Amino acid sequence: MILSPNERWVAYTAVHKDNTDIYVMPSKGGGSVRITSNPAVDSGPGWPYEGKWLAFASYRAGNPQIWIIRISSEGMPEGMPVQVTRETHILGGNWTKDGSIGFPTAFRTRHIFTANPEKPPIDKKAPPSQAERECPY
Repeated sequence: MILSPNERWVAYTAVHKDNTDIYVMPSKGGGSVRITSNPAVDSGPGWPYEGKWLAFASYRAGNPQIWIIRISSEGMPEGMPVQVTRETHILGGNWTKDGSIGFPTAFRTRHIFTANPEKPPIDKKAPPSQAERECPY
């Protein structure tokens, strides 16, 4: 469970009918909104400093990756989730103040990579180069 930077929303992971997804609800109480709906496990939501996106880990690509989705000022999902990492096995991540996401991998623990959600890879079949993974811009 994590509070949004403006303290209006709480994002959390819940299991409903054997499916783990991300939900958002008003911090002062009220109904929840399901943000993700996918058979794969979606978990670990995280807000950036500006609070307009929600990042989460998902197994929808076969192994854990970081995905993002825009959240409206009313706490609703806007558009579809976008995969922003293409590594072997992501071990979580955190937003940076410049809007990138820093993350380690299970197989490259000596390196910390960043993903820029504003510039997700265009070709979903081709992974980004080493330089693209290590440069937040």
